[in-house]
Amino acid sequence: MKIDKRLLIAFVILIAGSVIYKVVPYETRAAFLGAPVLAASFFSGAVVKEKKYAFLMPLLILFFGDLIMQIMHWSNPTYLPGFYSGQVTNYALIISLVTIGFFTNSRKYTSVLIGAGLTATLFFLMSNFMVWAQGYGLHTGKTLNTLYLTYLDGLPFYKNDLIGTVLFSLLFFTVYNVVFANKKSTELA
Repeated sequence: MKIDKRLLIAFVILIAGSVIYKVVPYETRAAFLGAPVLAASFFSGAVVKEKKYAFLMPLLILFFGDLIMQIMHWSNPTYLPGFYSGQVTNYALIISLVTIGFFTNSRKYTSVLIGAGLTATLFFLMSNFMVWAQGYGLHTGKTLNTLYLTYLDGLPFYKNDLIGTVLFSLLFFTVYNVVFANKKSTELA
């Protein structure tokens, strides 16, 4: 099992940066709420050669971000809690997005743009469906009309996540391609 130290350092920086972005209060950061986590999920699926390890990066980002948020919540209850009901579903949704990266050519920006757009779109569709199915939305009852209204309520978040996921994906893949441009193969595990 060969681990490229440059790739490992890049992943640690990416995880740390995404965790920091996740715990910064919403009011003080850009509107791209979950974009670094979505982009990191997609990115890890595309660049980690040993696919079973590709799921580790988004899991670490989610867990450490939520742990820090929970500690902040304990010290000041006005902060959102890090751990909440329905969290396992959210983790599963985000981790499932890693598979989009499996079908992405990390050196072709058309492929990256399509994959980033698909990542944000699938997350929007799946997460809003789960909000509706679990009865967490603004609208009561499980009808096609309330499902439609739940998706309608999520559109502003979708726009921001789509823009943010594309921007963060371009950043991650550009840095990756610049750092590893002269290497024939990059491996993590």
